[in-house]
Amino acid sequence: MGAGRVWPASGPVRPLAAVPVIDRLSPSAGSVDGGAVVTVLGSGFKSVNREDATAVKFGDLPADRFVVVSDTKLVAVAPPGVPGTVRITVANGDGVSVSRTATFSYRAPIGVEFESVTVSATGGAEILADVNGSSLGTASEFTALKVTARVGEVAAKVAYVNADRVKITVPATTELGPVTVRLLQGEFAGPASTATVTYVPGVTTITPARVSAEGGDTVRIVGGGFGTVDPDDPGAVTFGGTPAASFEVVSDTVIEATAPGGDGGPVAVVVKTPAASSPESATARVTYVDVLTVDTSGGAFIRASGGSHTLAIAGGTLGADAKSFAASGISLLLGTTKVTATWVDPTHLSILLPPQSGESATLTLKNGAVTGIATLPVIPVVTSLSVSSGSVTGGKLITVQVAGATAITDFRFGDTVAECSPVKSGYACVAPPAAEAGPVWVRFTTDTGVASGFTAAATFSYTDLD
Repeated sequence: MGAGRVWPASGPVRPLAAVPVIDRLSPSAGSVDGGAVVTVLGSGFKSVNREDATAVKFGDLPADRFVVVSDTKLVAVAPPGVPGTVRITVANGDGVSVSRTATFSYRAPIGVEFESVTVSATGGAEILADVNGSSLGTASEFTALKVTARVGEVAAKVAYVNADRVKITVPATTELGPVTVRLLQGEFAGPASTATVTYVPGVTTITPARVSAEGGDTVRIVGGGFGTVDPDDPGAVTFGGTPAASFEVVSDTVIEATAPGGDGGPVAVVVKTPAASSPESATARVTYVDVLTVDTSGGAFIRASGGSHTLAIAGGTLGADAKSFAASGISLLLGTTKVTATWVDPTHLSILLPPQSGESATLTLKNGAVTGIATLPVIPVVTSLSVSSGSVTGGKLITVQVAGATAITDFRFGDTVAECSPVKSGYACVAPPAAEAGPVWVRFTTDTGVASGFTAAATFSYTDLD
């Protein structure tokens, strides 16, 4: 024989042992009282002796019973145990399975006690609850337990308070009515609470929050629990007790409604299902407001030169003071451009406008989503006089600048016609004589017959002095 050559030993060659393999378990936790039905997935299970009561073990204890479903699946019932983690093993004639992930945690059931509550289907409410059956330990031990909750069938977050108390944040739901609460440690659920959480419809936001007292505005109601609202019930959506003019349930969380008319001030918006009604809250309300507009009865106008204007407001009040006005959200638009509006008194606003070139301007007063529109004429005006005073004998040469006019047929100082001619910088006018000293208004008429409006810049003062 050649050196170094090794001959096989005599006798038959044995194959490697085909022991079962465990890939994963479900669930991976159960009660110390036993009884959890655990599905074990892996391979090699057909080789397990079904008559061997110890073939499947939870730690050192045999399963209460087991069933081999297929070569890759078996189901075992956990025996009673003590709190902690054990390894599940499956054995056949060739050996015992080895798997680091095949662990099962025994848990002491944790019950939960609290006062029954009624909450919005939108969720977010917090419940302080006492636990029983087992202590939660320290905060770090609580974290290791991976405690969560189920409110009805919906998962909920649980926060540690102390060893015997937790805070449960109620989740949103689409199902109304009473449900129980369970605390879970991982996948292991404790007993259901005797107290209940009763879900009712809830409203979180309403847009717009301000609607016309005349009614007719479309509002979007956002919340939860709207899925069972009866679309044929006229009282299912109410504004201050008055049924909506119409409504449509868009989804479980959205209703589009047409507001009815109402008196000024805030009113509750309530959504009703056959089971319950939404509670009144600060977010579940709209405020009825009047349609505000500019009072044009006194011949209001806008000067072509722009500048400061004081406007009388009709249709309602701007608030008792500047603070109330600022809180009201009332705003003013010139065309589509927002302009700064300052409170003067409950029925007057002061605004600052840019120069205007058209014959009219549209002002929109927005009171929330409620709008009032007024169209005011744009009046040509004198913007400056190069000389602002002169003798009653007249003769002073004055350059008059104007805005809002391209051709002028008539200039007057007071009631007296003046001779004027166009120049590059405006109009060159000779002041006519005056009967007496004092201020007069320099004014004109355009070739289209529009008379100029008064401005402080259009004041010329006659004196007795030469």
